[in-house]
Amino acid sequence: MSFAAGLEAGLLLGRRSGGGISGKFRGINGSETITISYDVPDEKDPKKTVTKTVEYTCDIETFEKVLSINITSNGETLSTVADTFSKTMVTHIYNSDGDSIFDADYDIDSGTVYGYYDSDGKNILID
Repeated sequence: MSFAAGLEAGLLLGRRSGGGISGKFRGINGSETITISYDVPDEKDPKKTVTKTVEYTCDIETFEKVLSINITSNGETLSTVADTFSKTMVTHIYNSDGDSIFDADYDIDSGTVYGYYDSDGKNILID
């Protein structure tokens, strides 16, 4: 399951972090905030649909790596080709009370992820 699919499922179905929400899922967006909108029947008029919104804050880290390749001939460098690669990762997600509901265990220098954990410290499996 992808992170986005797991987050969607966890926030829409999870009792501790998402409140067991049911209804049509509308989207996740944001950079340091995650806003989830979903449609549910109106409490006053069940034939009508209203959009509910839940907001979470998150910590994000960006990791960069520069790769350089020297092109040589007879031990002499003829040219160097370099490129920079980066990846951005969500490292923590917090609910509206400021409680952590998602934590990543990762290497701060390389961005290598060792595991993801829920609010109880249980490992979250992500394919």
